[in-house]
Amino acid sequence: MATSETPISGSNSADPSAATETVVYTSPTAGAGSVLSTIIAANRGGAGIKVRVGISPGGGALGNSEYIVFDHTVDANDALTLTLGITLAADDEVRVETDIATASFSVFGMELGS
Repeated sequence: MATSETPISGSNSADPSAATETVVYTSPTAGAGSVLSTIIAANRGGAGIKVRVGISPGGGALGNSEYIVFDHTVDANDALTLTLGITLAADDEVRVETDIATASFSVFGMELGS
């Protein structure tokens, strides 16, 4: 049986408030999961910011071991680009956080059909 794939595009993005953990992407319940190729954290502001990115299994609370970036500094008017290849199961979430509300996060990859 053939599987279908759906692109995860920049429409899966977030501009979170400061110090607020925000879900930027949730792997669909139906299907075979997702593969994340890239996560971008862009700093739109004139001062450096700190960012966090974590993968929450099944949408549960993030544990210390589930962060893939923790308090990484992104300089003013710069971006952090993570080239990954992380597979997500159904309902896994990508969560982000920043210390100053000048960050934009975008997620790219493929959703795998059944």
